[in-house]
Amino acid sequence: MHLIRNRIAHHESLINGIPIPDSKDAANRTRRIPPQEYFPAFLRLAGMIGRNLKDFIMRNSTVLIFLVTRQYPQILSELAAG
Repeated sequence: MHLIRNRIAHHESLINGIPIPDSKDAANRTRRIPPQEYFPAFLRLAGMIGRNLKDFIMRNSTVLIFLVTRQYPQILSELAAG
């Protein structure tokens, strides 16, 4: 959550994932947490803060549309379970 908070606070994009500092892949690119992994965690946290907050985000966020159109259908089953 700290990495997400920093990206949002600095108005940086979350679409291509959240970079993990000091972590490289085999091609020496910075590893990233993809949206389909961090968004369910974000919603769980919002639900812990307040059910109304999670509901508000679900009603007003365009992230689900983005994830579905980017071919991340597994997000739907994770959100349904959580």
